[in-house]
Amino acid sequence: MYCHEHPGLQDEMNGVLPGKVRNITMSGEQLRTLPHNLLQGVRSPRLHFVVRNSSLDVVPRSVFQEAGWVRNLTVDVRHNRLRTLGNPSTADFPGLPRVTFLTDLQVADNHWSCDCDIGSPMASLVVTDSSQLTVDDFEKLPDQIMYPYAEPYDLQKH
Repeated sequence: MYCHEHPGLQDEMNGVLPGKVRNITMSGEQLRTLPHNLLQGVRSPRLHFVVRNSSLDVVPRSVFQEAGWVRNLTVDVRHNRLRTLGNPSTADFPGLPRVTFLTDLQVADNHWSCDCDIGSPMASLVVTDSSQLTVDDFEKLPDQIMYPYAEPYDLQKH
């Protein structure tokens, strides 16, 4: 399903979508907000969610919390004006009943404000190339994101 610069996005996505819908792609500079119930009609257990070249500055967590049937989610939000991305996962690991787990995340070319809402389980997905981060001071990032594969005792400050 592809939505391009549609002012009535909430009306367009209202209701139950066909079970074969596994990819939702949206683009266009007129796209400034996302309705909280955007993914509510998805009936597939797997979803690839893409937003490109939009004027969005935030994708709230509530968008993903309403995706009740989705179990494995991939998110591609490259090339936007995003500052904040709500945590798409509703669990820390896959396979739990009635939860959504983020399996892939692509975030390049945005205007990030690092609030670390995505959390340490997603660290290896978020920081694949530190040159994509635009934070003034890497000290603001928690050690779990800077060193996602380190053991907890390796990160203790001495």
